[in-house]
Amino acid sequence: MAFGLHSPLKAAGKTLFLLAVVYALGAPVLAPLRPEVIDRPLSAFHQAVNDAVLDPGWGLDTIKRALLDGRSYLQRQLDLLGGG
Repeated sequence: MAFGLHSPLKAAGKTLFLLAVVYALGAPVLAPLRPEVIDRPLSAFHQAVNDAVLDPGWGLDTIKRALLDGRSYLQRQLDLLGGG
């Protein structure tokens, strides 16, 4: 499966499909059917996706806060370089 720059929507569609398959395979219902080696990573991925989607604190506010924190950190570092 080759991802090319000439078809970014096609590549995004394939990626979303693969993520959906991995998410579905990580369902707790299928845990008894999976070997322990792959059960933990799949279960962890499934739970991480659930937490990200269902957690009301996650989302654009979290991203905005991280960007603002990064900007203020960079500004402090630049002030230290300029003032020192």
